[in-house]
Amino acid sequence: PVENELLLALQAIDSKKLSTTTDARNGEGFCTDFQLFASTLPEVQLLSKDLMAIASRALSKEVCSFKYSSFFNVFQAGAGTTAHSHIRPQDIQFELWRHKFSLVYYLDPGDQNCGNPGLLRLYKPDMEILPEKGMIVIIPATRMHSSYYEGTKDRMMVGVNFYAFSDCLSLESKK
Repeated sequence: PVENELLLALQAIDSKKLSTTTDARNGEGFCTDFQLFASTLPEVQLLSKDLMAIASRALSKEVCSFKYSSFFNVFQAGAGTTAHSHIRPQDIQFELWRHKFSLVYYLDPGDQNCGNPGLLRLYKPDMEILPEKGMIVIIPATRMHSSYYEGTKDRMMVGVNFYAFSDCLSLESKK
């Protein structure tokens, strides 16, 4: 469940306008940098711990870190993301793409009674997901996806890109 204390803590974190980003996010709204879970706020640290446990259980793998590539978005009418994946050149260079995942946690799906209620569109195979409050979606980071939202109420979500392995410790011991 989404707790009010978490929403208040997230809204107090420094953010910037979506329109100033140079990534897949665009339109009206706000977002944090990509180090949300580096915050020392207790509510944010608890969320990080809870999401790591959920992701580890869901994937039957050990999640190594959520500290980097984590963010909070507030989408307003006209906001969204262009089709994108979360694979970076270093993921390909070091063959980490097989172990990389993207997670989104919908804190408030916003206004769902509009022409474009912010469906999460996944590609190849094509699929659409209508977010619900408290819903968590985990996909391989290689999966192309997009969204577009036209609701009258703010849509709030937390996202994180992360690596998960069968055993993080055994990877470290092999170095």
